[in-house]
This record gives sequence, structure tokens and C-alpha cells, in this order.
Amino acid sequence: MFITGTLVVVQLVSVGYTRFLVTKFWQEFPLYADHVFYMVFAMLDVAAIYAIYFIHKRKSIQVNLLSIVSVLIYSAFVGLQLSRFMDRQLRFNKLEAVYSYGIPALNTCLITLLLVFAVIEYRNKKLSRYLIKDL
Repeated sequence: MFITGTLVVVQLVSVGYTRFLVTKFWQEFPLYADHVFYMVFAMLDVAAIYAIYFIHKRKSIQVNLLSIVSVLIYSAFVGLQLSRFMDRQLRFNKLEAVYSYGIPALNTCLITLLLVFAVIEYRNKKLSRYLIKDL
């Protein structure tokens, strides 16, 4: 739980910093900014999926529900980023509302999930201390 939670927090911070860098790039090179914007964020999400997989595989950690749902949410991020990129390239602009509400909704789900699992983990450890103490 700790490793997945750490990866989620690091990824969210890197997305915020990358958004700042991409905005600067957008001002300098407006023709290429769309390509860079969507591809960088999609690659960050794929990197997060790979990091979760790699660490679990490398450290022989049992995969729990938090890891599975985090990977599914990151996969939704990748799908949303790439579909919005194609939508903009083909000039349909039908997914604008889905994208503008989908990204914050997925971020909210990810953070809420992380907090819920942290509380559950804390309560289980606190409860186990009392059970062991009584024995």
C-alpha cells in the first residue's frame, strides 16, 4: 500500500510540474504544443503503470486492490489523453467536455481511493496492536 501510494503522489506532483513546463513550451512552439502536451501526460501515466507493475514484480509484493484500481485509473487516464488527442487532431472536438470533467474526476477518485486505503490500513494496524496486547 505504501509503495503504490507513494507512486500515486509522485505521479500527481510530476503532472503538476509537467503542466507548468508544457505551458511554457506552448508559448514558444504553439504548432507542436498539442502533440507534446497529450503525449507527455500519456507517457507519465504509462510510466506510473509500469512502475507499479515493476515494483510489485521486483519486490515480490502481493498485488492488492489499491494497486489494481490504481492501474485501472491510470489506464483510463491514458485512454482519455489519447482519445482527446485524436479528437483534436481530427478536429471533431466532441470529447472536450468528457476530457475537462474526466481528468479531475479520475484524479479525485485516485486521491479518495488512496485516502480510504490509508485509513483502512491505519485502523487495521491500530486494531492489531490492541489484539496482540490483549494476548
